[in-house]
Amino acid sequence: MVLSDKPEAVNQDSRLVAQSLTFQRTTSQLVFSGPTVLYRWQKQRSLETEPDTSIVAANGQWNLETGQLTAEGPIKAERQSGRQLTATGLRGNTKSSLIELSAPVQVTLEEGQGTVTAGPTRWQYAKKQLSSSAPFVAELRQGSVRGGGFTINEGTTTVIIPQDCRLNQPGEALTAARCSWNWTLDRVIADGDVVLRRDELNQVTRAARLE
Repeated sequence: MVLSDKPEAVNQDSRLVAQSLTFQRTTSQLVFSGPTVLYRWQKQRSLETEPDTSIVAANGQWNLETGQLTAEGPIKAERQSGRQLTATGLRGNTKSSLIELSAPVQVTLEEGQGTVTAGPTRWQYAKKQLSSSAPFVAELRQGSVRGGGFTINEGTTTVIIPQDCRLNQPGEALTAARCSWNWTLDRVIADGDVVLRRDELNQVTRAARLE
């Protein structure tokens, strides 16, 4: 079955609008051609409420029975909070609220807080969490952060760097085995072989933990 003129497909918490759709009835598979927009609600799809997430993509496939989703890029997604991200492609499952984003991935934080540029990234949008085990760099309003992977928790506005944390702000630089940065409160917690270097007086501070 082939549908054109911006057809729609829906399930309990998602709505997909494409340029055209081909529905394979025996497999419940939708093959869509873009531009395509997938709208996702946190709980129940509703005409009375705005979707929690919108994802713009090109061509791809969506299985209405299993939830499996693949789409070609360019990918652009936006949350209600104003956070945006881009990627070159995606694969995932709408039933488990999980999307694997293909590199390069860029996350633009809300209210001009900064950007994160990363490799392959996992997006668990129901949990409001982004994570990657690949090296990344974040250019934030008060400085920059680098590390060997990250987890962004949207609810707590915190970036967690589990290894090789490197943080730079005007006049000072910090390295640690791991750290976290709350970009709303500008609060840093660093653990393990912490070294803080300040340009003023050429000061070096070493500690097991720093807040």
